[in-house]
Amino acid sequence: MLRYLVIAAFLKVSAVANSTAAAPCSSWSVPTNHLLQYNTIYYADSTHSSKIGTEDIVNYISSTLASTPDECFILQGYSQGAIATIDALPLLTGASFDAVKGVFLIGNPYRKPGLACNVDVNGGSSTVDSKGVLVFLNATRAVPDDWVSKTLDVCNYGDGVCDSEHGVGITVGHMDYITSLSVQGMGAGFALRQLSGAFTTPRPSAASWSQTQPENLLPPANNGRRDITYKPASAMATSRHVQKETKILSLGLPRTGSASIASALRILGFETCHGLDLLDSKVAWDVMERAADASYPTLPTYTGVPFTREQWDELFGPYEVVTDLGSTFGPQLIQVYPDAKVILVIREFKSWFRSFDEGVLQVFWYPAVKLLIKYVEPMFGRGMGRAGHKVFLGFFAANDVDGIRRNAKHVYDNHHETIMQMVPPSQLLRYKLESGWGPLCQFLDLPIPDVEFPHTNEREMMRKRLFDMFGGILVRAAGGAFFLLVVCVIGLSLRETYN
Repeated sequence: MLRYLVIAAFLKVSAVANSTAAAPCSSWSVPTNHLLQYNTIYYADSTHSSKIGTEDIVNYISSTLASTPDECFILQGYSQGAIATIDALPLLTGASFDAVKGVFLIGNPYRKPGLACNVDVNGGSSTVDSKGVLVFLNATRAVPDDWVSKTLDVCNYGDGVCDSEHGVGITVGHMDYITSLSVQGMGAGFALRQLSGAFTTPRPSAASWSQTQPENLLPPANNGRRDITYKPASAMATSRHVQKETKILSLGLPRTGSASIASALRILGFETCHGLDLLDSKVAWDVMERAADASYPTLPTYTGVPFTREQWDELFGPYEVVTDLGSTFGPQLIQVYPDAKVILVIREFKSWFRSFDEGVLQVFWYPAVKLLIKYVEPMFGRGMGRAGHKVFLGFFAANDVDGIRRNAKHVYDNHHETIMQMVPPSQLLRYKLESGWGPLCQFLDLPIPDVEFPHTNEREMMRKRLFDMFGGILVRAAGGAFFLLVVCVIGLSLRETYN
């Protein structure tokens, strides 16, 4: 039995209204600093009984209203938390019904097909008719009719919990809501409209909820997370950035100072792709795996069909600079981006390989990580580990990590010789990091910036990011082993104080 407790900080700040008279919360203009988060706590076990959580929701709302009748609420329930929330709705009558202004459900196991509140993760209709996996137990256990107009029930296509016809059990679609910016933005917009009394006016389309709320209530665009609602690889370039011309290929191998070069080029104003930028992207690793299959004859999956410019643009099209992991495809990129300038950083082999072995190989071939790559990653539709293995085994023409170590010196030297033979001298800069801005800016015909040249020690950062990534997949697998044990029911109460 697992007791899952959501612990979250909350901020409650009183505001001053223009009138001292009591006003219904449906007439308020809702500032963000009035949100008080309350976390419902209950046992989440294999019986999927959420009775304690349901009772807590009902009791909390009724007791709050007894002392502060003007309070209003948004209920949010995810997975088994959605069950606790749904079961509470018929019990919230009278003043409690009026006080709850909105219900936001995610991954609902009792999702009833065809309800007007049903939307997909983009606010669309692809899952309007999806059916929750537990509906067969009790078809009437669903959002009550009188609650539909103030409910938003979000289901990801293929989420086996709320879309049982297109997925089975805990699928990757069920685990990805928390990192989906579209879901977060849609939820924020829905809550704002409901708390502002917008539900008393004609109901806007679901898609508009994620587009019309104030920007300060949306997750920040640079918060380090990507929206991982899955898209075809061909949509990747246009979905993240406007297509750009690749101007620079920095083809020093990973751990030759690629993070420092990437930072320097960003300072100079270039949109730069470093391997660390790709860790969270499923699409990027899908493309990387296909590129490895197209490029390395020693791989059992080698296709013999070279990648086209269009295919490389799926990965690098949004960027002006390619660095780090892209260097393992140096000759291929030179052929498809023939006008790009090339920067080549060469470290002394022994110091480079020690860093590369500790920061990359020992992570990707760590025993527990190997098992995770083989057995767990496929459960969640993730391919970073598998793609990483293919890239490094193919690049070093090896069958295993010991083969990589045996071949490393020859491949390392051959990589640099090949690049220097392929690139005209006018397009090539052999660069040492200790040279600073001068040679780099001269090569790019740019003024020297008035900041120090960045020197980034990426070995520990790389190891930590990789272990965090693989560890995150393992945590998700552990959560998935319990059907509907990931639970979150959050009540947001809004309080206004008058002077």
